[in-house]
Amino acid sequence: MSENAPPQTPPRHAPIALWQAAHALLTALFNLFGPPEQIAAQHTLSKPARALLLAWLRPAEAILRRLIFIEAHKLDVGGPPPSRRPVSARSARRPIASVFDPSNPEAWRVSFRCSTPTTRRTQAARSRRHRAPCQIFARPLAERCEALLRAFNNPAPYALRLARRLNRRSVNRVHDEPPPNTRDLYGRELYDTLDFHYRAAFHGIDTG
Repeated sequence: MSENAPPQTPPRHAPIALWQAAHALLTALFNLFGPPEQIAAQHTLSKPARALLLAWLRPAEAILRRLIFIEAHKLDVGGPPPSRRPVSARSARRPIASVFDPSNPEAWRVSFRCSTPTTRRTQAARSRRHRAPCQIFARPLAERCEALLRAFNNPAPYALRLARRLNRRSVNRVHDEPPPNTRDLYGRELYDTLDFHYRAAFHGIDTG
């Protein structure tokens, strides 16, 4: 997926300046570390290299989650979600062949997470931090970068799914606190504008 896709297409509901600032952040991210396929081609990363990449990737993900949340708030998805076709037992048991090709990110099976992790997942991640040091593979971070690009280039499906999920009464809205360096990387004034629109959407307030 190309990281040079213009932020003007497809149409966005959030202020275009916020999308343009996100585009600038993603451009800086991939200028520093290379596109997803270049990251994947490294196979392994040193601990400092992983930490540096995450210092850019996590804020970019947090920014995009906020933008998609704003987009979802603007959508009218009244009524129950569309029904899914039943999956036969034969198709459910059918294995899906998946061969990871680092040079072909278009074929990677990735997804962008639009919600915060559950408490159970967070506790599991914390427990992994205390394990003995092991080899750090580049593939998971490359896949997160590819998922980030896909969601940025076409946020509409992500916003629609999120809007339908938030429309259910049983869903609790969990505030997603971004990393401390997010405001500096995105731009302080623009981040304050983004935060205003996000918090308004979070509380169900229409900012026009």
